[in-house]
Amino acid sequence: MSIAEMTDEQIQTTFQNAREASKTLRKTSVAERAHALHTLIDYINDNRETIADAIVAETKKTRTDAVVSEVMGALDNLEWLLEQAPKVLAPKKVTTHANHLNG
Repeated sequence: MSIAEMTDEQIQTTFQNAREASKTLRKTSVAERAHALHTLIDYINDNRETIADAIVAETKKTRTDAVVSEVMGALDNLEWLLEQAPKVLAPKKVTTHANHLNG
């Protein structure tokens, strides 16, 4: 269902669910997040044909375009996230103006 097809109540519920999920996600470690991404990658690989069928049916793209641009594109993005996540999500000290005032 697209947003255009949703009622205001459904949209509000969707955003509330996202806010709640965000609270849980905030508490997960990088390793847990990486494991979830690996699980998603495995799922996409295992269901590549079904996913491609749905893309072709919904978008009228050719099968090749659906697989290459959508399925493989999603897998490439997930692999990039796996590579970048430890760097991006690592704790780091941030310098602020307050550091200079107290120093």
